[in-house]
Amino acid sequence: MRKRACLAAICLLVLLPAQGDPPAAVSEELQVTERSLAELQSMKSELQAIEARLDALIASLSERRGQLQNAKPAPFGGIVSPVSSAPDRPDAKPAAVRCAALTKEGLRCTRAALPGQRYCRQHALAKQK
Repeated sequence: MRKRACLAAICLLVLLPAQGDPPAAVSEELQVTERSLAELQSMKSELQAIEARLDALIASLSERRGQLQNAKPAPFGGIVSPVSSAPDRPDAKPAAVRCAALTKEGLRCTRAALPGQRYCRQHALAKQK
């Protein structure tokens, strides 16, 4: 029983810090810890600044992507100028008119009608017979 009490007292003396000045190793480790905390806080503020810049860049790129997605495609792979210098004029080529005939399945023919007519070449021949 005495041995246990002595062992407990020794453990308490070893484990509990002394009330006086801290040993040199503890004060050195305290300084390292304080420097590390200061460096981490500095890095955190830099990270917040970088995050704000990233958010601004992401917003800018998202807006640009929307503009590009909504832009009209260039004819024949050309470049579309934002401001057209030529006045608007109707196309020289008339719009294609779809053939008015019905197929065997009852669907409308998908071919273009001959100029000035209602039917494509194949159905115009069939209607003549």
